Amino acid sequence: MGFGDVKLGFLIGLVLGWWQRALVAVFLAFLTGAIVGVTLILMGKKKRKEAIAFGPFLLGGMLIAKIWGDAIWEYYASLIK
Repeated sequence: MGFGDVKLGFLIGLVLGWWQRALVAVFLAFLTGAIVGVTLILMGKKKRKEAIAFGPFLLGGMLIAKIWGDAIWEYYASLIK
């Protein structure tokens, strides 16, 4: 993560609100980024030390959280009760 990702995370917090939706967005960004990163490494397209842009994953997580964030949060909350 670079400083641009930190700024984008701040913007996500402003757009989605500080707590639930922003948390869902960041979680989805890390989850999808990890899946894509591991897949690229296993396919031989990237090496372990090569950088992968994280901004697109943050924006994708923000979009999903904006649309379905509350439903995802409620589902998660029902699992931990």
